[in-house]
Amino acid sequence: MVRPSNMLARLVLGLALVAALVGTASAADPSSRVVYGGRVEDAQGRPIGGIYPLTFSFFRTQKGGRAVWTETQFVAIDNGVYAVELGRDKAFPKNLDFDKSFLGVAISGVARPRSA
Repeated sequence: MVRPSNMLARLVLGLALVAALVGTASAADPSSRVVYGGRVEDAQGRPIGGIYPLTFSFFRTQKGGRAVWTETQFVAIDNGVYAVELGRDKAFPKNLDFDKSFLGVAISGVARPRSA
């Protein structure tokens, strides 16, 4: 297991869609929930495990800009894999267009590249 203090500097977050986010989200009412999942590995490509704070944010642009929605959840990561229900704690804004948004994920405060 990677120590949290070392993880911040070495963590590589490999996102793998558990559900087709754009397809699921665009068909759903913007106020509904979206199932999303991914994979977390350390710098050597080894899956991590434990409970970590993950922050999910939707942006209108792939780089820069301000988040239009953000939610933080403490997530159980098992052998590098996690699944969450976005919108569980904080409703999506009615004007959020999932087809034109990018999802950013940060683990323990370290942001990773956004995905469409």
